[in-house]
This record gives sequence, C-alpha cells and structure tokens, in this order.
Amino acid sequence: TACLEFDKTSFEQIVRSQLERLGLTRCISDIFYPFLNRIGLLWLTNHVIPAQEHFSSHIIRKKIICATDALSKESVPGAHILVFAPEGEFHEIPLLCANYFWRKSMIRTTYFGVNVKLEAIEFFMAKHACTHLYAHIISLINQPALIAFFQELEAKDQEKQILLSGPGAQFLMPHLKNAVIFQSMQELISFAESNAAGTPAVI
Repeated sequence: TACLEFDKTSFEQIVRSQLERLGLTRCISDIFYPFLNRIGLLWLTNHVIPAQEHFSSHIIRKKIICATDALSKESVPGAHILVFAPEGEFHEIPLLCANYFWRKSMIRTTYFGVNVKLEAIEFFMAKHACTHLYAHIISLINQPALIAFFQELEAKDQEKQILLSGPGAQFLMPHLKNAVIFQSMQELISFAESNAAGTPAVI
C-alpha cells in the first residue's frame, strides 16, 4: 500500500523495522525479492505503473548500498569478482545483493553496475587481475548479441570463470564453456562463504 500510494515515510519505516528485526540477508530473501517479484507481476498485468516500481526499488536499492558501504573494506586473498550487467540489462538490485553477500564474506569485488559495454570490461581485464566475472541476466531482448557478448569475454581469458544468475542465464549456458549458474540465492551465498573460508574459488 505504501508503494502504491508513493508514501515514502511509511515505506521507509516498514523497511527500517524489518531490517532491524531480520537483518539484511533475510530481508533480501524473505521480503525484498518476494515484494519485487509481486510488483513486477502487478506491472505486467497493468495493476501498477512503472513509477511505483521505481519508487520502491530506489528505497530498497539505497538500503543495500548503505549496508554494503558499512562493511569492512578488508578482503581475503583469492577471489576477485567483477560485478556487472551487460549492455541492455538494467536490473540492478540483484547485482547489489550479490555484491553485498560477497563483500560481507570479505571477497574483493569491483562493481560496474548495469548496462555495461563489452569494451569497458575488456579494458578493465587488460589492466586488472580478477578471477571471476559475475552477471545477473533477466532480459533477453537481443539474444544473439547477448551470446556474442559473453563468448567474446570467455575467449579473451579462459582462466576467468563466468558466474551467472537470473532467468536469462539458462539460455546462455549451452553457448559457454566455462560458466556456472547460481540456481538460487542460497547457492550464491554458499559460494561467498566457502571462498571466504579459503575453499578454491571454482564451483
């Protein structure tokens, strides 16, 4: 109701109270994701307008960023993950959640955000060492271009493992040789925890 009525004060109070009660990890899995999925369904059936989704997503996005910024800046030796969404993909909250879980486990990340061009990633890879490339894929608007995007990344450096999540990731898997899909949020969290504990950074 707070979302539909653009009631920022009520929405903020609800989110704040649940963060205090559950913590961010459980809020993401038990509240934020189910809520955003429901809003998405309502948008598809014309029961909400995009502005209402943007309104609520912005508040949730801000909470995740603030929580991530408050984490320790130290990292464990080993994995270094480049976090991004490819060109044409604009869903950022899954990226922010993944970045938070890895940073919470003291894994080093570099965050590029959404709608990232291939050239930007290649430029970074040429100058900085990283072990993994992570992307969350929802949209499949231009499937041939998306396949070419990740195949080019894979060809550039086959030692870097590509990590994928999201409903669009299953479509990419047959076209990649060294990619792994997180089938659930818990798999991603387990990956983060195992790497923080010193387990080899390959699934």
